[in-house]
Amino acid sequence: WDDMANAGKGEYTLGYIDAGDSYDFVMEVRLQGQNALASSYLGYNAELMFQVQDDNGVIRFMGFEMMVEDNFGILVTGSGNHNVDNGCTDQNIIVSWDVTVRNMGNTLDNFDITFDTSDAVGVAWSIVGADDGNTGSILPKAENGEVSYAIEMTVPSGLAADTKHGFTMTVTSVLADTNEDQTQEFSATVLQCYGVSMAVDKTTDSADPGLSADYTLTVTNTGNGEDTVSYMTM
Repeated sequence: WDDMANAGKGEYTLGYIDAGDSYDFVMEVRLQGQNALASSYLGYNAELMFQVQDDNGVIRFMGFEMMVEDNFGILVTGSGNHNVDNGCTDQNIIVSWDVTVRNMGNTLDNFDITFDTSDAVGVAWSIVGADDGNTGSILPKAENGEVSYAIEMTVPSGLAADTKHGFTMTVTSVLADTNEDQTQEFSATVLQCYGVSMAVDKTTDSADPGLSADYTLTVTNTGNGEDTVSYMTM
């Protein structure tokens, strides 16, 4: 069977078949790749035609239909963690994500979207764009079906180092017979910032000969995390 030489037509020649005998052809059909559209989406099945012809011009045809069944899948991209450096400032920082929900199936599908924002909202971090809903109908993977969302979260200033909060997004296929869903995590982490201040209880003092004058120095860690401070006198 030489498909390339026969432009997609497999051909085989039998020398002869005795009267009353038969010859069996065993054909295996494989679906190549992952982008074949479902028969239900196309509205028709794939077809393989089989023809037999003898030397006297007797021809017989037989057709085989192959159904590509519905397949469902989801891919969510754009999630992750943002590092923010506003622990030593009074400036709130807004972090954002461009999230894409892709239909990885081979037929039309729509997806329910739910958010769990309790972690971030519970500590007064505000979120914009994290609204529950449905994507509406999305084209299959082979036709690059996808929908995008813009989500923002505000991280308050002056928080301790390594403070981390966020939310989750769960996308669920509506049409899949089995549980076909994906959950993504979104978060922000406050980086450590550094600062030191020093104060003295007085700048001048006096003492009699043989006695001492005492000064109290106060060193304050003005950063947002544990730090080690070295002292030096001059």
